[in-house]
Amino acid sequence: MENQSHRQNPAKPSPWGNYVKEFILILLAITLGFFVENYREDLAEKDMVRGYMQELVGNLEYDTIRCQRNLDNNQIIFRGPDSLRKELKAAIEGRVNTNQLYYLAFKYPGRFSRARFNTTAMSELKNSGSIRLIENKELVNHLGDYYQRKIFAAES
Repeated sequence: MENQSHRQNPAKPSPWGNYVKEFILILLAITLGFFVENYREDLAEKDMVRGYMQELVGNLEYDTIRCQRNLDNNQIIFRGPDSLRKELKAAIEGRVNTNQLYYLAFKYPGRFSRARFNTTAMSELKNSGSIRLIENKELVNHLGDYYQRKIFAAES
């Protein structure tokens, strides 16, 4: 018996079709990776803007409370000069209450509460460049207008 081993032919080179398939799969994986990364960044930016918006709402609530307290304090202070005028009128008529006049004269003239507004959230939003991420441009314009008025009101 003849012991003849049948050798198989050495491996044939892969056909070009396999290379093309691998190229397409790699290209598809990289492209999908870019899309997923952009989507993830978009979600992160929207979450950051949502945080800024919540902080803006908090600032507005704080400003509303502060303005109401300033109004209440100023109304109390405005009543003081009225009392001073009343005491001065009584003193002119001959009913002098020196203790009350002394107290009112030193307590009330020139003391008024002034509003101090909180603009930290809007400043952070502008300085970080994240204001461009707010899709509603009308809202951005109204916010900018509101904060400009607040700054002007606080300065004057």
